[in-house]
Amino acid sequence: MARDSIYYVDANASIQEMLNVMEEHQVRRVPVISEHRLVGIVTEADIARHLPEHAIVQFVKAICSPMALAS
Repeated sequence: MARDSIYYVDANASIQEMLNVMEEHQVRRVPVISEHRLVGIVTEADIARHLPEHAIVQFVKAICSPMALAS
């Protein structure tokens, strides 16, 4: 199914801004744009690898849906 919009984040976006875009549009990866050019893709896994240890549990709870936990 085609989508009407492409969701992306600016290269200067904070981790929270990236997570907000992912959550709002229910995607797990987001292209990163700088000066109208694709410079990379950030994934939930990329973000999780860079979180402090105490924040990982909260992050996992935030990205897991009840359906995923029931499986």
